[in-house]
Amino acid sequence: MKKILILLILVFTSFCFSQNQNTLIGTWQQQTGNDIFRIEIEREIGQYEDGTPKSVTLGHFQIIELDNNGNETIILNSDQTINPNTPNSFQLPHAIRGGFYNYESSYYLFQFTDINGTTTDLHIEVLDNNSLLPNQIKWTLKGIIIGDLNVPKNATLTRQ
Repeated sequence: MKKILILLILVFTSFCFSQNQNTLIGTWQQQTGNDIFRIEIEREIGQYEDGTPKSVTLGHFQIIELDNNGNETIILNSDQTINPNTPNSFQLPHAIRGGFYNYESSYYLFQFTDINGTTTDLHIEVLDNNSLLPNQIKWTLKGIIIGDLNVPKNATLTRQ
């Protein structure tokens, strides 16, 4: 009986941990008038070249404008190739990287890099904590920010 109880606890703990790791995966956005700030977060699982396991949370952002008919025009996209179709082309790195959960302060800590090269800490707080698949998050850029940003410093985003 004791072995079954231990096994159940391990399975439940593994389930909770995996759910917590995937809480933010998906598309999130904030719409203000005709402007949309959208982020897409994914989880990359695999292994590095040296064979060590890899499990990292990554993401990109878009700034979008809606016309009067509701059609979207992407103004800015962090998921892009610079100088495409040339020998000097390169893919911009993910704008959002990390996702370590701070249990004391109840937020996920990421590193955010704007397409202009500005890098700062990003805190993402789940606003409806009673759900394994939350509907709203709070986006807050922290730390010293030198230069202009293409994204809001603070935003409340809704799952799409």
